[in-house]
Amino acid sequence: MKNKNIIRVVTFVVLISFCFNFSYLISFHSEISVTKIKIKSENYLEGEETFSPKTSGYWNLTGSPITINGLSSTGDWAYTASNNDWCSGSGTWLDPYIIENVIIDAQNSDNCLLIDSTSEYFIIRNCTFYNSNTGSSPYYNAGIKLFNAKNGIIINNNIFSNYGSGITLRTLSNNNSITGNLITGNSRHGIYLRDRCESNTISGNTIENCRTGININDDCKFNLIKENKVRDNRDEGIGISAYCEFNTLTMNKVSNSTDYGIAIQGFSDNNKVYENFVVREGSPSVISLGSIALRNNTWNNSRIGNYYDIYLGDDSDKDGIGDSAYFIDSGVYDFLPIVDNDAPNITIGSPLSNEMFDGTIPTFNVTIQDRYLDETWYTLNEGTVKYYFTENGSIDQAAWESLPDGTVKIRFYGIDLPENEAYKEVIVRKGFAITGISSYNFGIIISSIFIASVVSIIFLRKKPKK
Repeated sequence: MKNKNIIRVVTFVVLISFCFNFSYLISFHSEISVTKIKIKSENYLEGEETFSPKTSGYWNLTGSPITINGLSSTGDWAYTASNNDWCSGSGTWLDPYIIENVIIDAQNSDNCLLIDSTSEYFIIRNCTFYNSNTGSSPYYNAGIKLFNAKNGIIINNNIFSNYGSGITLRTLSNNNSITGNLITGNSRHGIYLRDRCESNTISGNTIENCRTGININDDCKFNLIKENKVRDNRDEGIGISAYCEFNTLTMNKVSNSTDYGIAIQGFSDNNKVYENFVVREGSPSVISLGSIALRNNTWNNSRIGNYYDIYLGDDSDKDGIGDSAYFIDSGVYDFLPIVDNDAPNITIGSPLSNEMFDGTIPTFNVTIQDRYLDETWYTLNEGTVKYYFTENGSIDQAAWESLPDGTVKIRFYGIDLPENEAYKEVIVRKGFAITGISSYNFGIIISSIFIASVVSIIFLRKKPKK
């Protein structure tokens, strides 16, 4: 009787083991099928890439600087576009001439790219220019030089290590846009406007480690300089001098200049300077010199002035405007200096705390609020690498996959233009779902129990009665 009870228990274990084995086989087969489908899907996507539209070409013109001369029938835009693969277009507003994806090491020639005496519409974009020399005009040679050239867009270029300036606009170069360029390590100026250059827009550029970041000189008027990051330059960050009038500087961040952050001098009048951020400068951080007429330059509009990190005034009503004026020079004040001591406010919507990611990449939904938000990024496990982002998305795949399994600390940062910084973090778990190998091991265990149970039944049934 006792053996019969034991046999019943063992039989029950056998049945349970059989069910587990059966479900295991189904799940294992399903897992293999899913894996195969995934592989096919990836191959299909890779195949599709072959049929994606082609991008424009890529040209390395090392040692072959480009000169466009509107006064030469064998060097003007039309001739250049018809004889070179790296230039296209017809010069109209709807179909401008375009030079893009070109690399030029000037190898100590005067300029990497010179555009002279033209008024056709043109675009210079996604190019790299470096190693031009000073020549006979050290202030004028550049990676890109425009001389009496109008209607151009210079966008998203990398311009560095030129012995003159990064970009120079000379003599009646009007109605041009210089935007989104990285301009570094040039011996003279990052961007230089000289001699009656008017109605140009300089925006969204990063300019660093030059002599002067942006220099506007010699009767240049009606230019707009906005939203540039100008840092670590040896003289002024932004300088205006020599009868330059009616220029506007706004929403620029100027930091760590050896000399002044922003300087207006040399009989320059009627310039507007407001809502700029001058940080990590010496004292004074800005200056206005030259003549009594300089008092007509305004360092605030009717609503707001500029931010100076050395401003010591209070903001008793917490409206973001200092209670007292910021002194610039004799008779020159910013009457509405910005006060901002608040760090960005960060809210993490996802991922959730302790959320498990088994073979998937976390996506994030983070809200970062600040009136003057500058940059946002995240780090993983308090590492030193910053992963910058401008919109919500996924954690960097390569970085995530390189992390070991276990807990992962994702820390989201925000910094504003006055350099108030904040972060919030969430801890998630990184692991893997049951894979084919782990399922296989699980199956072996269940199968072993099944076999042992069957053997036990046979043994108990054959055991002789006493």
